[in-house]
Amino acid sequence: MLKKLIIFLWAGILCSGAVQAAPIQRTITVDGDISDWTTAPDITTNAGQFSVDGDGRSCPSTDLDTGSPCSALTPGGRDLQRFAYTWDANKVYIYVTRWGTTNNVTDWWFYLDTNNNGRMQDGEPVFRVSWQGNNQNTDRVLYLYDAVDNTNGDLLVNPAGDGYTMPGGITGGTALVSLTGGTADQAAMESELLWSDLGLPPNSSIGFHIASSNGTNLPNSVIDNMDGPGGGGFAFPDLAVGKTVSADPVYSGNTFTYTVTITNNGDADATGISLTDQLPQIPAEPADVNYVSHVASQGTYDSGTGVWNVGDIPYTQPTLTTATLTITATAGSVATDTTVTNTANNLVLDQADPVPGNNSASVDVLIRPAPELAIEKSRSTPSAKPNEFITYTLEVTNVGVITAPVTEIHDILSPYTALGMDAMPGGQTLDIRDGEPCGNASGLSFGTVVFANDRPPTYGYAGAGSGYDPLVTAWQVPITGSMDVGECFTVEYQVQVK
Repeated sequence: MLKKLIIFLWAGILCSGAVQAAPIQRTITVDGDISDWTTAPDITTNAGQFSVDGDGRSCPSTDLDTGSPCSALTPGGRDLQRFAYTWDANKVYIYVTRWGTTNNVTDWWFYLDTNNNGRMQDGEPVFRVSWQGNNQNTDRVLYLYDAVDNTNGDLLVNPAGDGYTMPGGITGGTALVSLTGGTADQAAMESELLWSDLGLPPNSSIGFHIASSNGTNLPNSVIDNMDGPGGGGFAFPDLAVGKTVSADPVYSGNTFTYTVTITNNGDADATGISLTDQLPQIPAEPADVNYVSHVASQGTYDSGTGVWNVGDIPYTQPTLTTATLTITATAGSVATDTTVTNTANNLVLDQADPVPGNNSASVDVLIRPAPELAIEKSRSTPSAKPNEFITYTLEVTNVGVITAPVTEIHDILSPYTALGMDAMPGGQTLDIRDGEPCGNASGLSFGTVVFANDRPPTYGYAGAGSGYDPLVTAWQVPITGSMDVGECFTVEYQVQVK
């Protein structure tokens, strides 16, 4: 889908103070007829997609390349006036006009910072268009930049494009097919480059500096440098959507969270962002994944429509900026194991995103029927006097329809009893018998019993080594494993009435 391309413009842009419009993406036929640029909506006047340079033909002038004291640029056919750009999936298109006209050949230079780091480094492309005014012919050659600063590269602006000549030279030179790019009135020129000519995928970020010259002896032959886009260029955000879930599987009725992230991995700010995350529906079940609450790091989320209006995510380096949405939900009621998919998609932003493949994310959650463990507690006698004994029996059975994970069993003692620390067979506190009374052993792994001497229990008490300990308020046994349907185990312990 068509989104928004950013061009960073420096001082002197004609539309200074205007709101930047969405750049217009269009396929241009380079034939010297510039009507496909100016057909409504007009690319050459679209805010943020064009820039102008001062008239340097006479003094005083706003064109910084006229020097100080002001000396008019001659001839006027090399005096840059306006620049505009557009692109499609195959090519980048450029449009320039000049203040004066000439029958002679004029050279136009486009320094292309293909890693968009604000510097021209050794080997980055320099695109030359030689414009023959009298026959509209434009010869095209791609050179390689030879930087003065071989370590860091040369700045694209210093401090702006106007008045600043790139200090490096050029090497090599690959001739491209000549085009009829000049207009009949000699005032405007259009040209094109394949993304593949630049070794870049479509919608890649590019910085650039524009100049004109009277020859190829760079930098000495440079006459004028373009204001506005000097040191700017194509720059794109790259929004990557991520999605995680706090638990998988989830049992019916349990609460869990979805976390959605949007990270700007690109080279430009992303604005006007929205994303849809509608909680999944469970086919043929009485309940869905039910919304509970949400927390958004920015923007607003509508739980009814699922639309998260994010706002803007700026371009930041080296730490990337991420917006986060956390949705808390409860798992609906299901009769059998059911997988539900939650997808965050329909990402919308003002700009073009060159990597649409990461604009959505999905996560699956297995919702399982809630496990159902029945615990039956009985006692050996309905009543007892002080110093008499009571044996308690806990029978645990999986009476549900699915396997039930088990992590612990515990019991709280009456404040009027003391726990028998070695009253069970083998001098144990608890008598745990797997498979009783149902006859189906669970195979659970039972850990070491721990004790508490406080209420509510915190299980940090060591307990007496033998006899009946009146300080014990509760016991707990950690368990590892799961119980299949119909499996059971029994726990018995003894207390003495105080």
